[in-house]
Amino acid sequence: MIRVYGGRERELHEGERVLVGDRLWFEFVNHSRFEIPRLYINVIERGVAGRLAVLNHGHQPAGLELPAQGGSRRMYWREGAIAGRAQTWPAQVPDHEPRTVTLSFIASVLPLDLRSLAGVAGQGSVIPRDSDEPTGEAPGFCWSYRRLSFTLCP
Repeated sequence: MIRVYGGRERELHEGERVLVGDRLWFEFVNHSRFEIPRLYINVIERGVAGRLAVLNHGHQPAGLELPAQGGSRRMYWREGAIAGRAQTWPAQVPDHEPRTVTLSFIASVLPLDLRSLAGVAGQGSVIPRDSDEPTGEAPGFCWSYRRLSFTLCP
């Protein structure tokens, strides 16, 4: 994930502070060890209001298609346009202190429509813990998961 701050781009790391108005964009690279034609990437955000949103919903609801090994894809980045998705603070959320935003990245070998997760998150976690282990062997269903949290400052 790349953070655009003051016109400069740099990688965003776990736990960093991000200001409202900062812009974030994602770059995905297929480092799969399987010989599969493509991966599908879903990006789920748990925002400051505690709501889940599937960020790839408007692009490809069943996951952004990522080409075979070595292939890459960017989200919220387009040649000649302002890079990144501006970070905002919902009007209904008190802005007296920073809050944590968590992004979950799920890569799967089959399309996976996760729009049903959108809305208010419950007490328990719907999203699995970080895992580097595949859940199966290709060509069956397997997936990988990564999470990144940052502190959004109003």
